[in-house]
Amino acid sequence: MKKTLIALSLLLMSHGFATHAQHYDGVAAYVDDKVITIDTVMNELRSGLKLWQYPAQEQMDLTRKNFPVIRDLLIERMLILKEYEQTGAQLPSEAVNERVQDIIAENYEGSEAKLRNDLLRTGLTYPEWLKQVRENMIVQAMRHLQVNKKIQVSPKRVRDYYNAHPELFTTAEAVHVKVILLPPDHSRADAEALLRSLQEGASFAEAAAAYSIGQNAENGGDLGFIKPEEEFTPAIVEALAKLKDGELSGLIEVNNCLAILQKVASKNPRKVPLKEAWRTAYGKVEYELGLERYKVWIESLRKRAHIRYVDIAL
Repeated sequence: MKKTLIALSLLLMSHGFATHAQHYDGVAAYVDDKVITIDTVMNELRSGLKLWQYPAQEQMDLTRKNFPVIRDLLIERMLILKEYEQTGAQLPSEAVNERVQDIIAENYEGSEAKLRNDLLRTGLTYPEWLKQVRENMIVQAMRHLQVNKKIQVSPKRVRDYYNAHPELFTTAEAVHVKVILLPPDHSRADAEALLRSLQEGASFAEAAAAYSIGQNAENGGDLGFIKPEEEFTPAIVEALAKLKDGELSGLIEVNNCLAILQKVASKNPRKVPLKEAWRTAYGKVEYELGLERYKVWIESLRKRAHIRYVDIAL
């Protein structure tokens, strides 16, 4: 019966979710003598994924996919908070208030009213949100003490990572491109005449400023150095690949328009020397070691706790 009620609640949620936060009865998991409720998990889903922004079916799909993930994260959070309590440490209220003001300034343009309006959509009360802020600070502090401070990155591991991941430390080919994009009503005959004048030495920048409807037309159609495959259609990428530095393309059809390109210069891919890549490689290794250390720490906390999951039909 309870499973049916939960499924029905989720169905109702998908129709009224954008304006009214729903509440759910039942337990998602037990951690020692404490519980994680379905409502708590759903609140995290709402606020973390901003579910109200999605159509009803996508809300349902995201809920089914992420509910167990969020539940596990909440279990880990509860275990870390319990560990913190056992240390006897106290987080000063002044530090929490300062963090609250930073969040409001960074995410809500300094307006507490905007924060409270956002909380209405997530179903959280202001006191509940303050509690979350405090707990987030505790979790971050504990993770720093138990994980970050215990990581040791050796130079050998950085070098090994650099050698094992050449694709991360090789620059992509970049091309300096100028573009003239002619309007749809520009005749092919006039476009061919413009191309001939450019081939004879007319100023590309002046022609772009006079005729182009493309971006940076006022700057002579100059796009600077770009990665063609990220900016252009396959036809333009192919055309650019055939050009030498300084050459002009022919007329290229782009969405009912005609375009003329100039390949000003190109930078070939190169392997970034280890000296230049050291900071990046170090950060990657530090991140991987942090994940490994975090998993070991959480597993040790799990072994000391009694955790029981509740089967929930979503």
